[in-house]
Amino acid sequence: MNFMPSLILPEQRTRHRNSVQWADAAPARDRIELLLRAGLTMESIAEMCAVHHSQLYVLRNGRRGKPMTKVRASTLNALLAIKSKDIAAHELPPASKVAGDGARTQLQSLYCLGWSIDALHQESGLAKSALRGLRDGDRTTEAFRLKVDALYGRLRGRCAPRVTELDQIRYDNALARAATHGWDQYDAEDTA
Repeated sequence: MNFMPSLILPEQRTRHRNSVQWADAAPARDRIELLLRAGLTMESIAEMCAVHHSQLYVLRNGRRGKPMTKVRASTLNALLAIKSKDIAAHELPPASKVAGDGARTQLQSLYCLGWSIDALHQESGLAKSALRGLRDGDRTTEAFRLKVDALYGRLRGRCAPRVTELDQIRYDNALARAATHGWDQYDAEDTA
């Protein structure tokens, strides 16, 4: 077999390797987590940083179970350069998985006003299973988050209807669930 010789001499490889500036990986991991909680995906963070998303996955999750201890300083600087205005301007595809913290808090706030999953379904037509999944989980899609945000905007400050006996039972159960979990109807104001 005839292999092409390396075009980079061994001393040049060492010099290049030594010229890379490194930084602690912990602040980079923290920044990735913060950006994910803000609603960005790993792919969108990678796009904003001009870094391949697989590098961010390895940085966040480690390699073979071992966390990364250092990261290129340029990668850390690119992560830190993403500002809130960049996040706000970044439009996510509707199917993108996003953190559901804000939408979940909005649902919990509506529970404090007597809105059960059944009542929210009747009011909005949103699937009960999706509403339960958001209430009890931590991630949702961007499209569903936007629908919950619109629903919250319509129902905010309005108590659930109590026309029938079943409505009253659902209302009471929603209030009891909110009290049991310590949900506050005003928590959602901070996430909007």
